Amino acid sequence: MGAAHKRQLASVLNHPEGILTTDSSEFVKKGAHSVGVARQYCGRLGKVDNCQSGVFIVMPAPTAMG
Repeated sequence: MGAAHKRQLASVLNHPEGILTTDSSEFVKKGAHSVGVARQYCGRLGKVDNCQSGVFIVMPAPTAMG
């Protein structure tokens, strides 16, 4: 399954006009039940508070689906 997954990713990510874009986004969390919640810098608030941080990777290309 791992080899098939690698082949599929290679066929999708192999476009001369494609580019990988990464971005992080923070989500304010007041409870303690979500994974990864900690006191850390939260860009939405502009200060340190309880939040969850996510990193998103996107590949805009002419053949991208969306």
